[in-house]
Amino acid sequence: LKVEGSVFLRDGFKAKGEVRLLGARIGGNLDCMDGQFINENRKENKKDERGNKKEKEKALFGDGLKVEGSVFLHKGFKAKGEVRLLCARIGGDLDCENGQFINENKNEKALFGDGLKVEGNVFFRKAFEVEGKVSLVRATIDGGLQWWGIVSRKEVELDLRLAKIGVLYDKEDSWPEESKLWLHGLVYDEIGDEAPTDSKRRLEWLGLQGGDGFRPQPYEQLAGVLKRQGKDKEAEEILIAKNEDRAKREKLTWPEKCWYYFFGRIIGYGYRPWRALWVAAVIVVWWIVVFELADWGGVMKHTQGKNHPEFNVVAYSVDAFAPLVDLQQVKYWLPNGNEPYGEAVCWFLWIEIAVGWVLTLLLVAGVTRLVRT
Repeated sequence: LKVEGSVFLRDGFKAKGEVRLLGARIGGNLDCMDGQFINENRKENKKDERGNKKEKEKALFGDGLKVEGSVFLHKGFKAKGEVRLLCARIGGDLDCENGQFINENKNEKALFGDGLKVEGNVFFRKAFEVEGKVSLVRATIDGGLQWWGIVSRKEVELDLRLAKIGVLYDKEDSWPEESKLWLHGLVYDEIGDEAPTDSKRRLEWLGLQGGDGFRPQPYEQLAGVLKRQGKDKEAEEILIAKNEDRAKREKLTWPEKCWYYFFGRIIGYGYRPWRALWVAAVIVVWWIVVFELADWGGVMKHTQGKNHPEFNVVAYSVDAFAPLVDLQQVKYWLPNGNEPYGEAVCWFLWIEIAVGWVLTLLLVAGVTRLVRT
C-alpha cells in the first residue's frame, strides 16, 4: 500500500479480523482514533491445513510500516489481539493515550514494537490500558517516552531492552509489578521533570526487573543520567546499590567477598570514603577503654628510662591507630606481657595497629577514587 496523504480508520471504524499494513507507505498520518480492531488469538494447538502450527492472529499487522506523520492509536482505540509494528518507522508521534490493547494470552505481546523508530514522542498515558506485554526491544524514540496513568498495571509487562530514548517520563504508580520490567541495555538521555529522580524510588524501579542474573548497565545508565542532571548524591547511591546487588546475585571469589561484604561496604565502595572515619572513631574509643583498664592494672610500662612523656590513654589509642601520626606514646609506652592480662593487651595493641593501617589505606584509596566500582 502506498498513500501520499493520510489513512483514517477511526470514529467507529470496526474490523473483525486482521488489518494488514505490511510494508505500507503513508505520506501523512495513520489515524485510528476510536477504531476497533478485533482479532482474538487462536489456541496454540490449532494447525493449518498442512499440519503447521498456526501463527497467532494480529489485530493490526504493520511490520515495516512507514508513516511520515504520526500514528494515533488513542482516544477510544481498542485492539483485541496483537498490535504489531515490528521495525516500523514513524516521522511524528506514536500516541496511544487512552487506548486499549488486549491480548487474551497475557504471556504474549499486546504491542510488539521491536526495532520501532519514532522521531517524535511515544505516549502511553491517561488511562492507557494494556493486558499483555509492551515490547519495545531495540526501539529508538528521539523524543520522549511517557508512561503514566496506566489502568492495568498488574496486567502489563514492559520490555525496553536495548531501546534508545530521549527523555524518560514515568510515574511510580504505573510501573509494572516485580519481574515484569526489562531494562538491560536501555539508554536514555534524561528523566523528565515530574518523574521520580530520588535514589530510593529509582532503586525500587530497578528492583522490578525480571531475570536472576546481575546486570550492571541499568544502574550505570541511571547513575550517569542523575549525575548529568546535577544529582551527584543520588547517582552515588545508585552505584553503591549496584555493588550490593552484585554481592547478592553473583558467585564471588574469596577476595571479592572480602571487598563486597566488608572492606567495600566500609567506604561505600569508594563513593563514601568518609564512612571509614566513623569506624575509626568507634575503634579508637573502644581501645581507649582497653588501655585505660590496662594502665589501671599496672600493665602499661614505659620503655626508655626516665625520659618519657606522661601516659595519656586517648593519645595512646590515637597514636596506635593512625600510622601517619606520631604522638610520642606508643614509642615510649608498651604493655608488659609478664603482667596479668599483659599478653592480651599486647594483642589488642597489635590489632588496633593493623586495623588502623587497613582503614587508612581504604580511606586514601576512596578519597583518590582508586577503588570505585
